Amino acid sequence: LDSMTYDRLGIKEQDALEFYSAHPDSFRFDDRWAEVIHLGFLHFEDADTAAQKLNANPKKLDSLLVSYNFDHQLVQFGHLPEILDSVIFKLSVSKRFRGPIETDHGHHLLLVKKRYEKGNRIPFVFVREKLIQALAQANYYSTKSMILDSLYKDFYDRL
Repeated sequence: LDSMTYDRLGIKEQDALEFYSAHPDSFRFDDRWAEVIHLGFLHFEDADTAAQKLNANPKKLDSLLVSYNFDHQLVQFGHLPEILDSVIFKLSVSKRFRGPIETDHGHHLLLVKKRYEKGNRIPFVFVREKLIQALAQANYYSTKSMILDSLYKDFYDRL
């Protein structure tokens, strides 16, 4: 029954986008956030070499990044080591990677793509997957109920 239900849910990206567009105040930042590309390294030399390579040709960033293990994510102010927070939230936004920055967890390179203040709208790309899941979950029980009704009707019609 569960597999039948999930097969029929059929929530698509367009459904999520329509919901997002219809509820603009539901997708607001509750604090200061930033969109960041983060690379972590154990050794300073590796981080420094990567920074030089990545900053040498920012126009080819996407093709250069595939050589590294990186995170493209939203980060909230106050949830990272203070030195990383300072780089992300105090220095100007740049098309260049900052670093290497040393912490207890290694050496970091950071590229701040954009900053968001409290109350700014969260871009759809960052809520898309969770929104699709939430819409699917919201429709799950009604879809399952319709399938059960159909199965019961089919069963009783055969009697």
